Formats: sequence, C-alpha cells, structure tokens
Amino acid sequence: MPIITFEDDVSGNISNQWNIHYSMLWSCLGLPRKELEKMINVNFATTSQHASPMELMKAVMDMLIEAQENPWKVWDCNRKQHILVIPWLAFASGDNPMQSEFCSHIGLNANQKCRVCHVGGPEKDMLTEMGYLSLFEPQRPRDPKETLEVIKRLVELAMFPGGEKKMKELMTLAGVKDTLSHALVTRLIELGKSLKGKPHAEVQQLLKEEAAYHDWENLHNILLDLKGFNVHASTPVEPLHTILLGIVKYFWTNTMWHVEDQKTIAEFRARLKSLNEQGLKLPKLNGDYMIRFKGGLVGKHFKIMTHIMSFVTHGLVPDHVYNAWVILGRLVVQLWHTDIADIDSYVVRTGCLLTRACLSSPFYRQNSKKPSTKPLMPWLPALPS
Repeated sequence: MPIITFEDDVSGNISNQWNIHYSMLWSCLGLPRKELEKMINVNFATTSQHASPMELMKAVMDMLIEAQENPWKVWDCNRKQHILVIPWLAFASGDNPMQSEFCSHIGLNANQKCRVCHVGGPEKDMLTEMGYLSLFEPQRPRDPKETLEVIKRLVELAMFPGGEKKMKELMTLAGVKDTLSHALVTRLIELGKSLKGKPHAEVQQLLKEEAAYHDWENLHNILLDLKGFNVHASTPVEPLHTILLGIVKYFWTNTMWHVEDQKTIAEFRARLKSLNEQGLKLPKLNGDYMIRFKGGLVGKHFKIMTHIMSFVTHGLVPDHVYNAWVILGRLVVQLWHTDIADIDSYVVRTGCLLTRACLSSPFYRQNSKKPSTKPLMPWLPALPS
C-alpha cells in the first residue's frame, strides 16, 4: 500500500500568537484523486512541540519498517473480510524548506542549491549569464548513499581539533546538512574549543569517545537508507510556494513597480475593475483590494493573476514583462493538470515553458545578480520530473 506523508509547522494556538508544533499526516496513494483530497482520507500521524521534524519522521518510518515484517490487518469492505497490507513510502510532501530537510539538504545557502540534483556552483560563477542559464538544466541526480557519506565525513571532521573550517566548507560545497547529526557536530566543535590547550591526541580521543557515546554512525536521516526509497527523487516540488508564492509574486512586484513608475496605475485599476469575469471560474475579482494591499496577497490572488494579467497589462509594461505573463499563464495551466495522457510530452512541454518563463523574467533582463540569488529558481528544473 503506497503511502504519502506530509509534514509542516503549524501553530498550536487559537490566538495569533505563534506556538510552533510540527505535525505529520499521511494518506494512501492508491485512492482516486477525488477520494485522496477528502479530509476523511487524510490521516493524522503525530505532532509535537518539542521533537524535530526528522525525529517525528523517524518514528513514523520505524512503524512502516516494522510493518514490513508484521503487515497491518485491515477490513476490506469489498471482500467483506480482513486482509493484510504492507505499507511503503511513495513520496514525502511538504514545502520546499521541509523537503530540503527530508533530503538532508542545507537549502539555498549552499553552492549546490537543489535537493534533487547537483545544479549550481560558486556564486561568482552563477552571477554570470552562462551560470544563470545553467540553473535550468538538470544536472547529475543526487544519490542517498553519497549524501550519507558526506554526513559521516562532516562528523569525522568535527572529531578533529580545528576541523570546523573544513566542515563548513564541505557543507557549503556539497549542500548537505543533516539536522539529526548536526546537533552532535555542533556539540563536538564546542567541546573541542573548550579543550583548547590540551595535547592534540588527548583532545581527539575525547571527541571520538563523545561521538561514540551518541552512536554517531547511526545518527542520521532515516530516509537516506530506507530500503527501496530514494528521498532525493521522491520529494515532488510543491507548486503553491514555488510558482504562485514564488515567481508569480516576483513578477507581480515588478509589474506594480512599472505601472507606478510610468504613472499608469489608474488605468491598470480601471482595467482590473472592468474585466469580464465570466468563464474564468474564479472568485470575485477585487482590483482595488489587490492594488491597495499589493504586498499582502495570498495564493488565490496570485492564481487569479496568471489568468488575467496578459489581458490587463498590455501596453502598460515593457514587452518582456508582458511576454513573461503570457508564458506564465500557459505554465500554470500546464502545472495544474490532474489527468496527464502522455507523460513524456507533458514533461517536455513543462520544461520548455519553465525555461521560457525564467529567461523572459524581469530579473534576468534587468539585473544579472537577481536571478541566481532569487529563492526557488534552483528548484524549477525539478518541477517537470
């Protein structure tokens, strides 16, 4: 039985005060999409105010691993009898920072900023035009075994006095950071600093004993050595944060700058208010609200934009910005397909639209430093797959 997991941070308070809890849910991937999206088929797994996301993940994965030996007994409503099912993890979903943590990836602070492949490089190279273009070409896929080797190497470096600098360099170069073992790495570095002045061999021996006490060889992300599961290939990019709250939001900010700079905001507002909404199947369009609270919009507003901006921005923004909205509208339609007849052609079309959208973006045209340091850009090549 294929399982989908979802994990995110939520607030434990009814009030506006943020009281972070990490919660984990799971669903059966074998259900039809209409059934999969129903609340009754989204199952609560665990939540904690104190445990880290990967500690919760380990607890849930231990349950699945145990079920490999002792299958779950469930009731089959069609056969009218009990059956045994063996659950297995199909993929782990979440927002981009959470999925980076699933992959023991450091995130956007690394040279290799993608959790799926080795795309990226030193910042000075990525700030060039060729470096920026290379961000949209998937590179060699990451391998869980390689990631695990880097994690163990990071702990080994922390066991050597003065190994902090080399450890940080390797972490940035490889883009690897395991949250479970990183606490031990930090502990070893602090312990090594406190023992400064003692003989080198004595310090190293004490650090090794401390690491052995915490069973450092087994202290790592359980998803990296989960049998039959490649975590780097099984964390699908989430389009809400990557597209709508990512590049669409950036395009909207740039568009508002243009209409305000060219003093065409009144015409832009009039076009939004006079737009015929019939046939769009969208919520009520409130142009005054979108312009007044331009910096506080949410996902539903940005999804509306992808439908209408090619109609209301014509002649009000530079051609490359307008063309970006046209391409972006096509891209969002492509990404929100739920029934795909030909997956191969779909992947090719989506990849082409992604590249065209980013190459026509205002950030690429106006400032070569913007695109390579913009969040979400390195994850775009992984969207089609």
